[in-house]
This record gives sequence, structure tokens and C-alpha cells, in this order.
Amino acid sequence: MKIYIVVVLALLLTFASVIALDENITSNQSDINQTESNQTLNETIVLEENITQGTSVPVLEVLAIIPSEFKIGDVQFNIQIKNNGLEEFNDVIATISGNGFATYDVVPIDLLGSGEKSYIIVSGNFKQEGDIRLTIRINGYLFYQNITVLDPNSGQDANKVKELEKKEAQELKELEVMKAQLDELQLKLRGLEDEYYEKKSESYDVSGIVTKDLKSFLRNAQSSLIHGDVEQLKVDLTLASSEYDDQKRNLDSARLIKRSFTSVIKDNAILITTLLGSIMAMVTFFELVKKKKEALYQKVKSMKIDKDTRVTIETKEENKEKKQKKK
Repeated sequence: MKIYIVVVLALLLTFASVIALDENITSNQSDINQTESNQTLNETIVLEENITQGTSVPVLEVLAIIPSEFKIGDVQFNIQIKNNGLEEFNDVIATISGNGFATYDVVPIDLLGSGEKSYIIVSGNFKQEGDIRLTIRINGYLFYQNITVLDPNSGQDANKVKELEKKEAQELKELEVMKAQLDELQLKLRGLEDEYYEKKSESYDVSGIVTKDLKSFLRNAQSSLIHGDVEQLKVDLTLASSEYDDQKRNLDSARLIKRSFTSVIKDNAILITTLLGSIMAMVTFFELVKKKKEALYQKVKSMKIDKDTRVTIETKEENKEKKQKKK
């Protein structure tokens, strides 16, 4: 009888343990779900099949949606894309879906080279407020991006809408200031290139001056300005300004190249050859004139009449005149 009691107690303890374990698992799963639901609004999630083999970075990556807060109604936003792969992508276009969102138009990226970033422009309409997760499909890649939609007519969102409008107005002012900075940097670049070619023609060592990165930063800044990406524009302008200062400093410190006599002769070989040819032509011309003059002199000299011959001719002419008078 005691053995049966012990067996029953053991079964009861085992059953209680299973129930407790199941509750613990359920609790943990609930915590996980809660954690996932509390992800930050700007987080991008990429499916595992989109990951580049051997790395945690996808070939195509959604960096941000700009802006990430909207008012209900018609909107336009930019999806910033980066190409982490080695191959370039043509016609990079996005398909976007989400609760209450309808797409009107999408402007793709014509060409996205390796390591480059650019923007897909999306026009659409939000019909409901709240935190909405957008599903973005780009060239076979799948991403998720959270955004916030506010309702101006909602008392709860009224203050948020005012803050959003204030933020938009402030960003417009910042964009105007930074556009002026961008224009100034572009003028400085042209001046830098003019000075570069001038010093190069004057035989200065300008081999250390390279404007490739500066031009790249300015192109990125122009793109950020067009798409209203204030934060990225600040970064691009900072990089461009720093790069300009470095190249200007290098150009100002460029030294005149010391040239040997041999290099001078070599660089001016055509000019020297032309001058020598001209000199030889002049010498030949004068020699020819001299020879012609000498030949003419000899000819004239051979035609001269000596004194005795002249006297004989004069006597004959006098006799001829006398004969005519007698007649």
C-alpha cells in the first residue's frame, strides 16, 4: 500500500513540474513578443535569406526612411538605400505596403554602384494614425521599417503635430543655410582647380593634390539637399569642408620643381629645333645672296673695256665724223 502512495505522489510531482515548466515557457515567449513589439521606430529588419553569405550585412540595405513621422493624408518620403555588395544595381525600385498606406508613385534609383548610397522617392497616402510597420521589397530583398502617423484632428496628437510642423520649419531654415554653404564649397572647388592647373603649368609639384574625394562629398551633399536629409547633409558638408581645407593646404605648400639643363632642353626640344631651323634657313639665304652677288660682279667685270680699246674706238668715231663733213 505504501508503494502505491509513493508512486502516486511521484506522478503528482512530475505533473506539477510539467505545468510549471509550461507556464515558464509561456511567460518567456510573452516577454520575447513584448520585446519585439517595443523595437525602435527607425530599426530596419532584414530576412535571413537576404544576408550576404559570410557576413551579417545585406547586399542592399535600407538605412532610413526620411522623414519617419507623418501627418495623415498625402505624403512624400525618401528611402535611403546602400549597396554593400561588389556589383552595381540598375533600376533599384521599391514596393511599399502597410496598414492604411497606399502608394501613388515611386521614383527608382537609376544606378547604385558598389558602396554607394542613394534615395528612392515614394509618394503615397496614409489613412490611419499610429505606429505602422511598412514592408519594403527592393530587388528581391525584404525589409521592415517602422514609422509614425499623426492625426491633426486628434486631441492626443495635436501637440505632436505642432512639434512636427515646428521641426519641419526648422529643417527648412537649416536647409537654406546649408545650401549656401554647399554653393560656397562648389565655388571654392572651381577656384582650387584653376589654381591647380596654373601652378602645374608653372612647374610646381602638384602631384599630391587630388580632388576626387572632395567631388564625391559634394555630390553626396547635393543629393542629401535634394531629398531633404538634414542630418546626412550636415555630415556630407563637414566631410567636404575638411577635404577642401586639406587639398588647399597641400596646394599652397606645393614647391617649384627644380629642373636640370637636360630636362629644360628636352621639354623645349621642338622650340629649339624650330629656332635652329630658322637660323639655318637665314644662313643659307645669305650665302645664296652672297654667291649671286659674286657671280654678278664677275660677269660685269668681264664686260669692262680696257683703256687702249676705248682710245681705238674713239679714233674711229672721229675719223667717221670727218668723212661725213667732207661730203
